[in-house]
Amino acid sequence: MYLDRILQHLESASAEPAFNILEQDYSYVQFSQRVSAIYAHLMGSPELIIGISIDDHVDTYASIIAVWLSGKTMVPLNLDLPVSRVQAILDQTGIKNVLVASPAHDGSAWKSLDVIATPSLDGMAALKNMAKASDDAYILFTSGSTGAPKGVPIKHSALDAFTEAFFAMPLMLKKEDRFLQMFELTFDLSLMCYVIPLTIGASVHTVGDEGMKYMQIFRILEDHAISVALMVPSVLAHLRPYFDEIDLPEMRYNLFCGEALPQGITSEWKRSVPHAELYNVYGPTEATIFCMTHLYGPQSKATNGVLSIGKAMHNMQMTVVDKQGNRLPTGEKGELCLAGPQLTAGYWKNPEKSAEVFLELEGTRYYRSGDIALMDEEGEFHYLGRVDQQVKIEGFRVELSEVEHWLRKVSEIAQVAAVVMANEMGAHQIFSFLETENEVDEQELREELKAHLPSYMIPKKISALAKFPLNVNGKIDRKALKSLLEK
Repeated sequence: MYLDRILQHLESASAEPAFNILEQDYSYVQFSQRVSAIYAHLMGSPELIIGISIDDHVDTYASIIAVWLSGKTMVPLNLDLPVSRVQAILDQTGIKNVLVASPAHDGSAWKSLDVIATPSLDGMAALKNMAKASDDAYILFTSGSTGAPKGVPIKHSALDAFTEAFFAMPLMLKKEDRFLQMFELTFDLSLMCYVIPLTIGASVHTVGDEGMKYMQIFRILEDHAISVALMVPSVLAHLRPYFDEIDLPEMRYNLFCGEALPQGITSEWKRSVPHAELYNVYGPTEATIFCMTHLYGPQSKATNGVLSIGKAMHNMQMTVVDKQGNRLPTGEKGELCLAGPQLTAGYWKNPEKSAEVFLELEGTRYYRSGDIALMDEEGEFHYLGRVDQQVKIEGFRVELSEVEHWLRKVSEIAQVAAVVMANEMGAHQIFSFLETENEVDEQELREELKAHLPSYMIPKKISALAKFPLNVNGKIDRKALKSLLEK
């Protein structure tokens, strides 16, 4: 089990660095002590689902490992999000205890919570792995079409399957490797960035929240001689003006996930990481971090300028189906479906939604990804877009229908639409429209939306239209709306 491997490194009492956070190193000895203190507290608590505030602090990561070792389930919480959004997660999970490393989060907005300030915990307990493979390791909450976040529980067995598949990739990792951790901890890609290095005794280098994040990434990649980095492709769009200045000879493995990876910018970036192998990896939260991989090279194939997402990782299966769920032959586009031990058992307390997205084909349970894809003659899969309105903004999965839901609420206008456009740097942004003959106070609406949505889901611009364009089916013509923006 991956947790046993992590525990071995905690017990080794090594002086080697486990984390570098805000330019401070923490050894495996120090990290183990913090895990032990939090573990000692948790072993005396009857609560099985524990919230963890996602602070950029060594205790935050120690809390995650301590929760897992104590046989409990962790739910990462961004306490800076609107109170109503956090409360929706608390209501669904019944969380009563939240581990908080930063004094900035006192939990006063949530009266039902018992906020545990982890830096004040100083007990000690001998660490033991109490987790079972069938237990939920974590629950992540993603954007939901009804306005309420939906939970994706992932069992230890699925996380085990991911680590097994990851180590089956042709990567020669070593304990001297330095891993970049650029993701918010509510984003499942973050798990690879700390779970994998902790299983091999390597170090994790985190990116803080201050200033422009992509400039911090640039600095950490260079100053810390990062050798393994998982990144979202939009980071490359931000760094592109500096490619000529960026030289990262220490980078050995550079993986990209979370968004479509353009072939053009990848070839440009390769010059900045001359000794690195570049991988385009793919996978939804429901399939534990990622489950497909493609090694970039001169023979790499692309569709519409987007690199292939490759083939299934170890023990995973992929197929493409039509709207009725029938398997499609090679070369035909349809919905990409995934199967294997990395799949979630279903959405948290939402059997109706689970029934919608899982299907059985010839005795095998598949997850309908909502992504349009095709498989070519060589068995490589190609990403062609979304079946629905779900998009990626800054690497976060967003359902435009949720943005529209809150737009209707705050504007009290029935007909609204949200679309996504790429800016000149290739980063996606949300634009919205309201069907009304009246003027709208854009600034006021944006302020009201901030009470319900995180910043990356707030539309860049809110426009009023007297009449929405419709297509031949009488539906809102979103292509026509995008054309208005292009003008």
